[in-house]
Amino acid sequence: MVAGSLSQEDIDYIREGYRLFEDGDPAFLDRFTPDATLVFPETLPKGGTYGSPWEALEFWNTIGELLDGPHPEPEEFIRDGDRLVVLGHVHGRARATGERVAIRFAHVIRLSGAEGPLSERRYAAFELLSDTAAALAASDGRGAG
Repeated sequence: MVAGSLSQEDIDYIREGYRLFEDGDPAFLDRFTPDATLVFPETLPKGGTYGSPWEALEFWNTIGELLDGPHPEPEEFIRDGDRLVVLGHVHGRARATGERVAIRFAHVIRLSGAEGPLSERRYAAFELLSDTAAALAASDGRGAG
């Protein structure tokens, strides 16, 4: 599937976006279209559907309430036309317990176009799929499951 393959430049571009997010640099928002739809698990604090990346800051800001020093680590990248999937873990220290945690995630992204390098595309939609039990355990200290 050559058309869906990612170049090293594409992967570097994706990783750079995660670094911007981790650093609290609002430039990561520039990767989204202004009217992008962002969906987060409703079981998480401030989870739900947002109509723009700026509105979604309400959700992203709550990550700091769950974890000290959240560090997203993208590990796998899959592109098929206008779909991009990033699999990884977010690492941090649970505020409730002080324990180090690694919570699995999948980010499903719809790109603004199917062709060309990612640096020329914007994120038109974003959905977070996550191990919400682990995330909630990190926030309240009860342990997952």
